[in-house]
Amino acid sequence: MVLAVFGAGVLLLAAVFAVVLTDSVPLMVVFGAGFVASCFNVYWVWQRLRHER
Repeated sequence: MVLAVFGAGVLLLAAVFAVVLTDSVPLMVVFGAGFVASCFNVYWVWQRLRHER
């Protein structure tokens, strides 16, 4: 779970830096999509851990 949350945080930071520091729309889209996918992964891991108890 810690690794999933860390990955989401890193991708959020990358997406914010892509928006603030660059004008590259494809870079913003890639990091934004990666962040959304990482959030889905955090949700999936949380659900799995909750149901394994």
